[in-house]
Amino acid sequence: MPKPRGSAGASAPRARTVPLRAAAALLFLALATALGATVAVGRAPVAPVARVDPALLTRVVAPSPAHLAASPAGSATPSAAVAVVLDFPQDPPSFAPRPEPEVTQSVEVIVVATPTPTPRPTPTPTARPQPLARSTGGSTGAASAVDPAPPTAAPAREASRTAAPAPQPPPPQPATGNSVSGISSWYCQAGVSACHHAYPGGMYAAAGPALRVGDWRGRTVTVCRGGSCVRVKLVDWCQCYGSRVIDLYSDAFRQLAPLSSGTISVTVTW
Repeated sequence: MPKPRGSAGASAPRARTVPLRAAAALLFLALATALGATVAVGRAPVAPVARVDPALLTRVVAPSPAHLAASPAGSATPSAAVAVVLDFPQDPPSFAPRPEPEVTQSVEVIVVATPTPTPRPTPTPTARPQPLARSTGGSTGAASAVDPAPPTAAPAREASRTAAPAPQPPPPQPATGNSVSGISSWYCQAGVSACHHAYPGGMYAAAGPALRVGDWRGRTVTVCRGGSCVRVKLVDWCQCYGSRVIDLYSDAFRQLAPLSSGTISVTVTW
C-alpha cells in the first residue's frame, strides 16, 4: 500500500540533500568572489619608460662654507640654504690637568768593603820548671835553685795566607798485594770537563771495573808511570772500556805526563 505524501518516510531523503545543497552554494559564492576580485584589480600593461638623456640634466653643486664666507655681500644668494653640519663640540675639562712630577733618576753605588782576615793569635811560650839541684858545699845542706835557661820564643805564624798552596802529591807507599796495569785517561778541568760535585779538584780519580773490588769507594791507590808515582783517592767510577783502568783528575795526571798526552800506560797498586 503506498505511503501518503507528507509523512515521515518521505522527509528522510530530503533531509540528506539539504547539507549537499548548502555546500554547493558556498562553493559557488567563493568562486564568484574570486573571479570578481581578479577582474577588479586587473590593469592594462604599462608601456616601457623612455631613457632620459644625461645632457638634459643640470648638475647642482652646493657651495662650501668657505666659499660663502669669501663671497661679497652683493653676490647672489643661493635659493636653497645649505646647512653646515659641524662636529660635536668638545666639553671643556672640569679641572686643569695636573703637571707631571719631575722624577730625578739617580744611581746609587754601594761599595762593599772586603773583609779583613783576623790574624791568628801567636801562642805564648811557657817556660818549663827546672829541677832543683842540691848544693855540694856548706854544712847547712840547704838546697839551692839552679837558674833556668831563658825560654826560646817560638816563631810567629803568618797572620793570613794570600793564596792556597798547590796540592802536593803524597809520597808513594808500598803496595799491599793488589796490582792492575792498563791505560789511564784524565778529566776534571775548568772549561773542558766537569768534576765530582763534592771534589772540585785535587788528587782524586774515578775507578774502572778492575778497581771496583770490595769497598773501593774512598780507597787510596798508587798510580805509577815509569819512575813517577802519585797517590789518589777513588771518589767516582767510570765506564773505562777496553784496557782503561782509571780516570785521573787533571791535577794528578799532570804529575805523571802533560795533559796533551791524552792517555798513558800506568800500574795501579793498593
